[in-house]
Amino acid sequence: MLTKLALQNFKAWEKCAIDLGRITVLIGPNGSGKSSLLQALGLLKQSRNQEAPVWNGPYESLGRFEDVVSYWSNRRRMQFQLSFQTVVPQNRMAVSGSFQCDYFCTLESSGPIEHKAEYRFNDSIIEIEYYFPSSSGWIKTRPANLFTNVLMEPNHLIAVPFGGWVRSGETAEQRQNARMLIGMQQSVRYLRNVILNQLGDTYVVKTRRPIDKVSYPGKPGGADFTESGDVANFIAYNDEARQSLSNWISRIFDDDIELFARFMPQYSIALELRRGRESTNVAHEGAGMQNIIWPLAQIAAAPAGSLIALEEPEVHLHPKAQARVGQVLTDIALTEDKQILITTQSEHILMSFLTEAVKSGASPDDFRVYYCTSHNRVAEIEELRLDPNGGLDGGLKGFFEAGFDETQRYLEALTARNSG
Repeated sequence: MLTKLALQNFKAWEKCAIDLGRITVLIGPNGSGKSSLLQALGLLKQSRNQEAPVWNGPYESLGRFEDVVSYWSNRRRMQFQLSFQTVVPQNRMAVSGSFQCDYFCTLESSGPIEHKAEYRFNDSIIEIEYYFPSSSGWIKTRPANLFTNVLMEPNHLIAVPFGGWVRSGETAEQRQNARMLIGMQQSVRYLRNVILNQLGDTYVVKTRRPIDKVSYPGKPGGADFTESGDVANFIAYNDEARQSLSNWISRIFDDDIELFARFMPQYSIALELRRGRESTNVAHEGAGMQNIIWPLAQIAAAPAGSLIALEEPEVHLHPKAQARVGQVLTDIALTEDKQILITTQSEHILMSFLTEAVKSGASPDDFRVYYCTSHNRVAEIEELRLDPNGGLDGGLKGFFEAGFDETQRYLEALTARNSG
């Protein structure tokens, strides 16, 4: 599970670090940097396993380095950090069991200048610094003899190529050194893949996501959607996911709804909703229905342990449906081992999360809320901690003030009319 996201000098953020829970909610006014945090995840994902950052890819189109680095940065560089927890199975490395990984990436206009990770086990630490574009890295362990019985110098750095054969040598010392190097190679590959897999199991769903075509071309697909046709194909060929989606949609819209796929001529697929005996193409449904299917499908497609980041899932939904979205997302996060990160402008979703947190007995570490704001074009963030009664320390900022203001204006208007 992803436990921390930190960045510096990325778009409106001079500096930001947030701890992530099972459910993490970002609230705040427009232009306060909420979507930029999701864009950072998309950038890291589309740049994984590449020699240089991919500024324009399948998940994010950001322009150039100069377009996204903070203008106030004296040193024109940006930094990212991801922290997550996972488990190494036995017999895969010299160490096994649960560990935390802190992954760091620093970029300049010329490309990556730092790309490293620290893996912390109960009684040992492995540090690896990866280099671009060569497929090699430096490894440092504590204790120093983690991979061999031969005691190495403390904090000794060893160059470890990721590929190629290692000659065993003829002397006992050469053979022992070769075995040590091979063990390090295997560990470096495995730990590198841990980071790549974490980034691969991170999914970002933006606001522009309508399923609004009468049919989509049939094509092979996976669990990672970049266009609405990917969603339609996933739904068409996954019966279990389609049943889950039908249940979630029925709960959100308080109706008995079945989502199904109809296979059309020329290898095309039409998504339809069945209510009783009546069927309607999704393209002829309201905008709220069209826009909620993609994020729900992405959640259904994501494997256990994934992070699904949703940008304003309440788009075009009635307030009652917005509240039920919060209920559905909470159930998914708590029962299916999936992590939810959302940005929202909906007090109905947030209040639903708070209610579900009280009902489920969630701890402040399970459920986190952050309030984003901007001063002089610099984004700032503040955590609103969950108390035992489901309230937020410091109150719910920025949501109900607008309603109070409008009520006051309404009463003033009535008073002025009646007195006139």
